[in-house]
Amino acid sequence: MGYAKYVDDHVFLREIRATALAEGEAKGKAEGKAKGKAEALTAMLTTQLRVKFGPLPKWARLKVKKAEPSQLERWATKVLTAETLDEVIGKR
Repeated sequence: MGYAKYVDDHVFLREIRATALAEGEAKGKAEGKAKGKAEALTAMLTTQLRVKFGPLPKWARLKVKKAEPSQLERWATKVLTAETLDEVIGKR
């Protein structure tokens, strides 16, 4: 008897499988949503910085790419009033 058939034949195992699949799906959706948000914030901030300060040096692009979403949000606000790139994301 194959594994799938064995699980299908037992109510308890079917419930465990269904719960595990649902939890895995929920976790995957949450991780995907968080990754999508981080990518969108990175793209938005990079565009804002380029428009305001011109081409970004490599160190600045890397710093933005590695930043957490909460930091990206703070920088996206700072860029509105900052006069230099360093005022937004700090120095190297």
